[in-house]
Amino acid sequence: MLEYIVHPVVGAVIGLFTNYLAIKMLFRPYKEKYIFDKKLPFTPGIIPKRKNKIAKSIGKAISENIVTTDDIKKSLCKTEIISSLTDGIMSLVPYNEEKNISTSLEIKSNSDIDSSNNEEVKTDLKSYRIANSISEFIVNAMQKAGIGDIIAKECYKGIKLKTESSFIGKMISDNLILSLSDNIGKKVDEHIEKDGVNIISPKIQDEFNHISGKTVGEILDIYEIDKDKVKNEISNLYINYINDNSEKLLEKANIASIAENKINEMDMKILEDLVFSVMKSELNAIVYLGGVLGFLIGLINLLFL
Repeated sequence: MLEYIVHPVVGAVIGLFTNYLAIKMLFRPYKEKYIFDKKLPFTPGIIPKRKNKIAKSIGKAISENIVTTDDIKKSLCKTEIISSLTDGIMSLVPYNEEKNISTSLEIKSNSDIDSSNNEEVKTDLKSYRIANSISEFIVNAMQKAGIGDIIAKECYKGIKLKTESSFIGKMISDNLILSLSDNIGKKVDEHIEKDGVNIISPKIQDEFNHISGKTVGEILDIYEIDKDKVKNEISNLYINYINDNSEKLLEKANIASIAENKINEMDMKILEDLVFSVMKSELNAIVYLGGVLGFLIGLINLLFL
């Protein structure tokens, strides 16, 4: 009677133990083991032995099948992300007394700024340089646009219109009006070239002082610019950028390499704990299945006794 109990129980114990041992041998031992300078077989465990290849395969699988360009687009173009982006920009303070927007503009010379030890003086000098740079840009744009010629033509039209039906108009020739208009245009060009920066720069500095410490949203309100339109433009620019560059972003992110390096750098004990935390119930089921199969094999053996 005892043998009918012993055979199935022994089979179950062997099945449990062998499956438990097989699962443990997936990870253990973590390193090679030696006896008398001879490496023991099955050391290290299967996963530690093939860790580099496994890491490479997982990284490749993640980059090719799990994280795709479509996933990048969907993830980065979520409504809440775009909303956070636009709200963040609206709440930025681009200019204040302690922090200037000089990073977005080219300051021609910083020697006078760097030579000063007074932070307040440095701030004032930076503001001056920014305003000066903008003023020079505006003056150059006006010169390229030919403001003098435009004004000369408008003067000619205005004088001609005012005098053509009058007694004076009959006494003044077109050449005289044209000469007068050209001289006005030249004087305007000379005035812009000589004094344009000095006239414009203080106005820009006044505008800086006016918007100092205010957010982008508040600045848009000051100049009566529709914030919703600006936010929509920012959203469209962002979405178009993501759509056009998602492949490049994914390529630069190099997710496969990141995953591979993370797995390779991970301590084997941590990796083992991670796998068991995810697949604990499944691995335990394999162990119990070994016990069940061992028990059944023990019962089958009784038939041949």
